[in-house]
Amino acid sequence: MPPVFDENKYHACCCALREIDLLNESGDRLFPVEIKKTASPSQNARVRFDVLNKLGHHIGHGALLCLVECDIPLSAEIIALPVSYV
Repeated sequence: MPPVFDENKYHACCCALREIDLLNESGDRLFPVEIKKTASPSQNARVRFDVLNKLGHHIGHGALLCLVECDIPLSAEIIALPVSYV
């Protein structure tokens, strides 16, 4: 089953219960945001963002909002950001 993308809710999920918490749309790009209650995010956090590849949209850089104290690059496309930035 393909992922479900509700353009009104800006939330993406698939039948395997992998989801993205927030999607920011700018132009023709989607910028994914995950929110986690951790101070030590894993390098494999990018796996959660893989569900977006099936949507057929251009995907921009992603963010993981969490309890880190400073910006931490998790990959070339994903950065962990302090939730205090919000």
